[in-house]
Parts: sequence; structure tokens; C-alpha cells
Amino acid sequence: MKRILLSLVLLCMATALSAQVHEAVRQSWGRLANRMPAEWYGSEEAVALAEKVLNAQLPSGGWCKNIPWNQMTEKHEKALARAKQIGSSIFDNNATTTEMRFLAKVYASHPDKRYKQAFDRAFQLIIEAQYDNGGWPMFYPLTEACYRAHGITDPVSGKNYISHINFNDNAMTNILMVLKQIYEGDPLWAPIIDKKQQKAAKKSYYKGIQCILDCQIDGEYEQYIFRETPNGKIVADRRVGDAPLSIWCAQHDAETLEPAQARAYEFPSYSGGETAGILMTLMQVDPLDIPKQYPTMWSDIQRSVKAAVEWLDTHRIQDQEYALIYQDRTVVDRKLVEKQGNQNLWARFYELTTCRPIFGMYDFVRLYSLDEVSQDRRISYGWYSNNMQRIIERDYPRWKQKHKIQ
Repeated sequence: MKRILLSLVLLCMATALSAQVHEAVRQSWGRLANRMPAEWYGSEEAVALAEKVLNAQLPSGGWCKNIPWNQMTEKHEKALARAKQIGSSIFDNNATTTEMRFLAKVYASHPDKRYKQAFDRAFQLIIEAQYDNGGWPMFYPLTEACYRAHGITDPVSGKNYISHINFNDNAMTNILMVLKQIYEGDPLWAPIIDKKQQKAAKKSYYKGIQCILDCQIDGEYEQYIFRETPNGKIVADRRVGDAPLSIWCAQHDAETLEPAQARAYEFPSYSGGETAGILMTLMQVDPLDIPKQYPTMWSDIQRSVKAAVEWLDTHRIQDQEYALIYQDRTVVDRKLVEKQGNQNLWARFYELTTCRPIFGMYDFVRLYSLDEVSQDRRISYGWYSNNMQRIIERDYPRWKQKHKIQ
């Protein structure tokens, strides 16, 4: 009887694993790389997918973004071929670190040296791409081919946005999370890393934390604000404002560390969206682990987090919902609508000189109402978020309590 029961249990386990393998064909690349059961990474399907990831690695050591390696189409193949021709890797949208994570998981079950070699190249890319000031650009290396393919030049500064320190879409904070896990010896990375990499990861991590502190907006700022005149001419007005220690921009100039322009609708500004990830990164720093070369880092972190939370608390938008508008089950618009008692919202961008929410299109002109944005851009771009709510009401109080911060 016991043998029969054992056989049934084993049969159920095998059936479940088979179903997971079959189901994985329809899963998103992000789920396959990050959230499948541990045993799946030892399956034949995971190994086959790892081959695709290896073949997609770019000459510089990383990968390109927004390509599901398990569901490649002709469009994706063309994008990959173009990325290989350009050669530069990207850190945006969790690219490169997601592939590293997937290879580490497969390597734990199949210690193929090619997985380790690909991982090592990607890790070295992250170390080499870091600026001396601790930040990372969106792409690396920043070659002429990369600038031609991806660059957008700020009409005021003349600088290309892909060279800026990039907090947008949590690109830099995601790198820092990976580095922290690596140097702390997280079980995910333990099988594929060595002590030399752990040492390099720790050094790089704390350089990055210091960069975050150095980039926090604090001081007087000069801006040139583009506007369109009634006759259709684009002109620039000079404005100056004073900003106490507050939050961060989505991107900062790699030389001056000041807020910087990215794409035409991503302005030098206070960024409610990116600040959430930055705050979580700062609150994860272990004060007992900070290297001696940063004697004021822990007190600086406390001051930084407190100031940012206070700024966010002051600029929350209440009793509004950022709502999708449907027609016949199809999204046709996205707007702010009144809703009493709704969760708080924060704008993606606040103007530095006025703290007003700002929006934009493709001409670098600032708009001061979401209604002025075209319908397709209202739908496709995230102009508001509520991701600071939990940080202010739960994570920040817990962090203060944990470290006995007044």
C-alpha cells in the first residue's frame, strides 16, 4: 500500500512539473527568468531557453531590452540583429540583470561553464559602466554608433540624454539591488559568483549609494522653459527657483549631477515616479556594513530619506484617481477623475521652479494639464502613480522603528 501511495505522489509531482514546463511556453520572459519554481530551472526547456539567452548576448557583455527570449518573433530578431550591430548593452527596463538572474538559476542545476562565462561578462560590464561618481548611464559603452542609434540631444545644454545618470524606470536602483545581493552572498547568486566579484560588487554598490545622496535635489536651479507662442514659434524663458533638500529627477547630468533633460517629454524635474525606488534602496542599506571610507553615509541617508518623505507628503494629490477609460472593453483614454477617499497620487514630473505637475509631447514644450497631452500619450505613458503610498505609510515608519530613528 505504501508503495502505491509513493508511486501516486511521484506521478502527481511529475505531472505537475510537466504541466509547468508546458505552460512555460506561454509565460512572459520576466516570469520565466524570475518566478518559476526552482525545479523548473533544471528542466530541458530552461536549458533550451538558456541557449537563446547565450546567443543573444551582445558584444559588450549585456543584452537589449523588451525582447522575450522565449517568444521571439521576426520583429524581435530584427531588433536583436540591430542591437548586435550597434554593440552597446542597456540597463533600462531590467535588461541585462534579468538575463544574469536567469543564467544564475539555470547554472545552479546545470553548471555549464558557458553560463558562468556569460554571467562574468555581464558582471564586468556593470563594473566598467559605472562612472567615477557612482552613477550608471542607460547604455554602455557610449560609442558613436550608440549615440547615433539612441541619442536625443537637449536643445538647451546640447548634451545627449543617454550619457546621463539614469534613475528612470528604476534602472540604477535595480543594478544596486543585484550588487547588494551578490556581495552579501544571496543564495540565488552563490553558485555562480566568486569572492573577487563579491568584493567588486560591494565597492560598486556603495559608490552607487553615495551617488544617490549626491544627486538629491538641493539648492538654486536655473531652467530654460520652452513654450509655444500664439503664432507657433517655440521660445525659451529663463526661470530660477530655490529647492531645499527634496527628491530626485529621473536622470541627472553625469558631470554636474543636476537634474537633466531626457526625451522631449521627460524634463529636468522632481520625479515622483523614480523617487520611490530610490527611497527603498536607501532604506535597505545596512549601517553596520558601510565601509569606513564613508564616515557620514548613515547620517546622510537618514537626512536624505526624511527630507524626501516630507517632500512627498507635502506634494501628494488627494481624492483623485488615475483611471483608465473604457469603451466596449477597449481602453480609449486615461484621465484624472475625482474620487473621494481614494489613495494618494503623485505626478511623474513636478516642475523645479514651481512644483506644479508637468507633462509633454515630442517638442520639449511643457504642458500643465494632462488634458493638453494627446490621447495616445495619455494612455501609453505613466503620468501619475501611487507607489509612494506604501513607502510613506508603511515602509518608512518600519525603517525608523528598526533603526531607532527619531
